[in-house]
Amino acid sequence: MSKERSRKRRIISGCSLTKHHVVPKCRNARRYGDTVKIPRLFHESWHDLFGLMTPEEAILYIVIIL
Repeated sequence: MSKERSRKRRIISGCSLTKHHVVPKCRNARRYGDTVKIPRLFHESWHDLFGLMTPEEAILYIVIIL
């Protein structure tokens, strides 16, 4: 499947909910209650923009860049 087709499929299915770790699993943050359910499109957009940053890190990033 091409990248473009895959991207379109993700956008179309953006309404479904996914679990998003507030603190990335790669930082050993697997505590109970560390996930929130958000629409798939928001989840993928977050990672496209901020990678594995936490919300606090993303805010600092925005403040520093702007």
